[in-house]
Amino acid sequence: MKTLEQHSRNLLDQFALFPAQINSIVEKLKSENPDLQTRWHDEASGYPQALINVLEHITLRTAVKWLEENMPQAWMIPALKQCAGIA
Repeated sequence: MKTLEQHSRNLLDQFALFPAQINSIVEKLKSENPDLQTRWHDEASGYPQALINVLEHITLRTAVKWLEENMPQAWMIPALKQCAGIA
């Protein structure tokens, strides 16, 4: 069983982020999305793909924000922006 949180973490891991970076981004993601507070441990497969796509988009946008604030020269920012559809 993969939870929504694990799904977000796995997505970020695909961009070669370190575990500490992923932890910080996920904490920011959680704090900025209080509506998901009770959902993070839900099984991801219990949600329609459209909602998983929204979660992925929010995760990528949060990662870009965190990286721009903390590591503005990070090589993965352009790749994250492209995947999130950020100009």
